Amino acid sequence: MKIFKDLRDAVTALNESGLLKNKIIMEGAENPDILKQFMASIVAIPDDKNGKSPTPKEALDFYNSILDSEEIAAGMTKIPQEKEN
Repeated sequence: MKIFKDLRDAVTALNESGLLKNKIIMEGAENPDILKQFMASIVAIPDDKNGKSPTPKEALDFYNSILDSEEIAAGMTKIPQEKEN
């Protein structure tokens, strides 16, 4: 699946950035575990002194796409409420 290739590319970019104390290990790990580590790692990276994220663009784009898809999924699971007259 493309999402898992994108995940691995994003993790590689993040690992190579030097921003992480401990690199995310992909070898032998399951994709859901890699995704959890990736998401937690992105959140833990502090913004620079100008308030901008130093996260590599590829990793940040993937992170944002996951957040967008979660918001869409959450919206699809909401039960519409009937309007009161």
